[in-house]
Amino acid sequence: MKQTTKTVLLALACAALAACGAKGGEKEAGDGAPKSAVVFYSQNGATRALAGLFAEATGAAVVELKLVEPYPSTYDSTIAAVREERETGRWPALAEAVVPFCTYGSGGRKAGADELRSLEPNADVTIAMGISNRRITAENGLDVARNEVAAFLADLAEGKTEETLCGGFSEQRPLTAEDSAVFAKAAEPYAYLNLRPLSVSTQVVAGMNYLFVCEMKAFGGPAKEARVKIFRPLPGRGEPELIVVE
Repeated sequence: MKQTTKTVLLALACAALAACGAKGGEKEAGDGAPKSAVVFYSQNGATRALAGLFAEATGAAVVELKLVEPYPSTYDSTIAAVREERETGRWPALAEAVVPFCTYGSGGRKAGADELRSLEPNADVTIAMGISNRRITAENGLDVARNEVAAFLADLAEGKTEETLCGGFSEQRPLTAEDSAVFAKAAEPYAYLNLRPLSVSTQVVAGMNYLFVCEMKAFGGPAKEARVKIFRPLPGRGEPELIVVE
């Protein structure tokens, strides 16, 4: 039987869902071992929690990656260490040998998928899934993440692509005062990204999705364009929250 390898990214730190030949959780005839494995690295436990939800939803085995030399304890120092790795091409040694993988922080969901494609051209890299550390560790965060994992797996089963997932948004337009207020509230915890919204498109759901085109100077780096997705719940159901920076 021809087998393929599918890799799915999980946000904040890193995780990959590797599936061979069939949908996650299915088993070979006569073989009790799962055909899928959730392979992940978690620095503070958030990605471990999300990996557990993927394993729960698919029946996959769980493989946790560990480094010979752990990353620093703080977020900023970890970002600096990862930036040096990317610039020098010197990657951290794993305590146990496994397939290479990439990591990202508050964004980089799509960029991480693109990097996996470049690292392994023969891999069938699917649409990427991510959730921020802030969201999964918040009150009821696991319930939020569980619902997002279920929705993601449904999209994956339907063969959706990044292009189809972006459907339903309006054309980009100048910001109104209301748009600016939503952005300011949701982006407040992410001041280190130095985001400046330039335009926005919207999508009506049970609330409102916003897709802002921004100028970003993360951690004092050079300016570059970024797309920031923000969700505003229906009135009385919570504050706007930043979903992902890409």
